[in-house]
Amino acid sequence: MINGKICCILGLMLSLACGAFLTSCKNDAQELETAVVDVKVDVETSASTSDFFSGWDYVALETNDSCLIHSVRRYEFNDSLIVIQSGCEILTFDRKGKFKSVFNRQGQGPEEYVHLDAFRLCNGLIYILDCDVRAISVYKTGGDFVRKIKLDSSYIDFFMVDEDEIVLASGCYNSTKYAFAWADGNGEVKSRAGHYSQVHTVIMWDYTPFAGKRGDNLVVNAPFILTTFELGEFELDPIANYTFNTPKQLPELTLETVDINKMVDITKNQQLVRQLGHYCIKDSIAFQSFGLFELSSGGYGANLVKYDARTGAQIAQIRLGVTESSEFPYIWGGRVGFYEDCLTEVRSAGSLLDTDDRNGSDFWATQGLTEDSNPVIFFYKLK
Repeated sequence: MINGKICCILGLMLSLACGAFLTSCKNDAQELETAVVDVKVDVETSASTSDFFSGWDYVALETNDSCLIHSVRRYEFNDSLIVIQSGCEILTFDRKGKFKSVFNRQGQGPEEYVHLDAFRLCNGLIYILDCDVRAISVYKTGGDFVRKIKLDSSYIDFFMVDEDEIVLASGCYNSTKYAFAWADGNGEVKSRAGHYSQVHTVIMWDYTPFAGKRGDNLVVNAPFILTTFELGEFELDPIANYTFNTPKQLPELTLETVDINKMVDITKNQQLVRQLGHYCIKDSIAFQSFGLFELSSGGYGANLVKYDARTGAQIAQIRLGVTESSEFPYIWGGRVGFYEDCLTEVRSAGSLLDTDDRNGSDFWATQGLTEDSNPVIFFYKLK
């Protein structure tokens, strides 16, 4: 701990883009009306990090020749484990960052996966989705094969409610013409929600289907639709409709009218919000992440808006990592998500050493971090 404020990380779990994972916060499961949120993203109105966070902590992942992490696509937690996807490898660490296991079962065999398109941690088992093969392979954390779950179509992501209930996200990519499907633990679909009119040929890896939870219910996003939904068994219930005062805006779209192939082309590198990210609600205060393309950097920056979930009134908005803060010197806005009242983020060792160099600090060097060290996971306590 550096700044004297620490957030509890026991029992903790984004991102924008392809690092996306389901986010979760503790909250009151009260009934709320659909909010209309007019988000002001002007630099002049950007808040400070202290308007969003009350403290922070981190876990530095152990580095040795058996557990070198080249890149982090997705990460998840339970009470005892941190699980990292690096390429087609799955690595596990304890909650203090000590390395436990690694496996790579990529291949053509019956107990292997061809592609690791997404993974989930559920009841101590690792579930791996292979979109093209239309299957979820289940493994113990050490890589021992448990079983394979056959799926009825191609899906781009999934969420394990428990070992007997799976929610599948199509990304409007498969021929079922439904954005989401509820399946049992054997992959048999029981119901579908979110009908769309045409099958699209583009998989959007910057799309985050599973945004978070509200009470016990899943919160989901639909591609190029700036509305968050509560996922029901047969329908999508809108929670919040967002508008953004960006130089350009998306047209008003529904699942029935959206042409994803066209929208991918016309929104590329445009100064607008084209996808919503992760969602969290805490004591009737909602937090929503979103990406916004910036001409100055030529890339998508991570933004966060905080608003009253009852009225939709914006409380604060921030572009993460733009304004450096002595209180929160390492927040950057890379692989972000939410877990139990914390914003989580993964940063590479090299980027942290660069930050220290700019700030005239030697903190990470004194912690033994080098350019070749594994990443560090941060937990920022929401307020």
